[in-house]
Amino acid sequence: VLSDGSIEFLGRSDEQVKIRGYRVELGEVAAVLEQHPAVAQAAVIFQQDDDGMQRLVAYVAAAPDRTQPASATAGCGTSGGNHGPRTAPSRAELSRTLLAHLRQRLPSYMTPAAIVVLEALPFTSQGKLDRSALPQPEALYGASAGELPRNESELLIAQIWEELLGVRSVAVRDNFFELGGHSLLAVRMIGQIERRTGRRLPLAALFEEPTVEHLARLLASAPRGGQSVIVPLRNAGQGIPLFCFHPAGGTVFCYRALAAHLGDQRPVYGIQAVGVDGLAEPYRRVEDMANCYAEAIRSVQPDGPYLLAGWSLGGNLALETARLLIDRGQQVALLALLDTAALYEDRAPKQSEFLPMLMALFPHEENLPLEKLQQMTAEQQLEFFLKRAAQGEIVPDGDLAAGRHVFEVFKSNMEAILEYRQKPYPGKVTLFVAEHHKDWFGSSRDPMLGWQRWAHGGVEVHYIRASHIRMVLEPAVQVLADKLRQCLWRADPPRPATIGPAYASVRS
Repeated sequence: VLSDGSIEFLGRSDEQVKIRGYRVELGEVAAVLEQHPAVAQAAVIFQQDDDGMQRLVAYVAAAPDRTQPASATAGCGTSGGNHGPRTAPSRAELSRTLLAHLRQRLPSYMTPAAIVVLEALPFTSQGKLDRSALPQPEALYGASAGELPRNESELLIAQIWEELLGVRSVAVRDNFFELGGHSLLAVRMIGQIERRTGRRLPLAALFEEPTVEHLARLLASAPRGGQSVIVPLRNAGQGIPLFCFHPAGGTVFCYRALAAHLGDQRPVYGIQAVGVDGLAEPYRRVEDMANCYAEAIRSVQPDGPYLLAGWSLGGNLALETARLLIDRGQQVALLALLDTAALYEDRAPKQSEFLPMLMALFPHEENLPLEKLQQMTAEQQLEFFLKRAAQGEIVPDGDLAAGRHVFEVFKSNMEAILEYRQKPYPGKVTLFVAEHHKDWFGSSRDPMLGWQRWAHGGVEVHYIRASHIRMVLEPAVQVLADKLRQCLWRADPPRPATIGPAYASVRS
């Protein structure tokens, strides 16, 4: 405040940055790190490489009782930027522990790509963080101390991981997601493998086993005919499986956190869209999708009762598939709709009504009006989609081939839902509503999102304190998983296996 009463703006003091379309408070991430007993102090910085890849990197000073004995520090300096006291294995172990700590409390876009453990954070004489003294994460430690690549295919994939994830010495059994991978990098990685080998691996391979060893084994094996829409998200458990239907983008990455938090009682499978890998043409009718998905589900579990769930558009697909299974004499014990609005009774939704739902999938501060989108050429629409989808981690930035596949699936899903005429459902709908819900299809004024007139068995409503997007991200997804788990237990109480071990051999 100046002497004349005016206020001079000096800049932001909260270190807010924007990463992949989201605004992130760096201090908030550091505060969550400092909640861990092994951390005395933490700082988080934003980095962007020459390719435009954005990432957060965290630096932590370990608590005194977590440091190595004095003998381990021999020959090291005593300045605040001293990085030597910890051996590489202990740094890597603590880094992985802290990453797990963050993933349980923060959404993926707020989780650092790397955590560097130091004896103390470096500060300037003015008491500010000395960023110039912070070491690059890849210069400090490798991904793990595991077995290194043993053949040409493993070496190629490990090199791609090192380039994308910013780590070194990737071992053949390191986990892609535990090293900092996410959906955007996963699609980008699959594209890199295809460009260098001429063969496109299915995205489902990452859910089966996200390791270099597994992907290299698939590259070396003979090509398999056809593709399955079934993606194993969690193979553990002897209960009836839960099947989760893809949203508009066609992939099932959105269910990874939910599957992890549901526990080991039952397997969890994703239903991904045909065509998302570019291996087949996508379906353009909801009825055709439902028929395909019903057959795929019965290839895993021949008979009911079935447990089905779907987030966003995936809920509409789950309902139509459930209705089809019931028409074929099967029982659906649970139909869980995750913030899915019912469609109109007498007409299909218009593009102008569906557009806000699509835009909500792409975090951005600016929305183009429908009229401007309609005036674009096909290539301009694709370019717009790729930019927004990259911000939402649906497709990788700059990967036109992978982007086209997802874009075609996205367009097909839009066309399908715009032509679809919703039919009554004979059973009960279990509805999970995001409290910060958008007005889709005139549903915001209805606590049941329009389902009461369609669900002849009634509607059971659970509220999640989050937005549509964030209800499937940390930390809100933990609450969602707890509520969904209770519903699953009522539908399928814990008991000895009735359908055998988890269907671990599903492949795309």
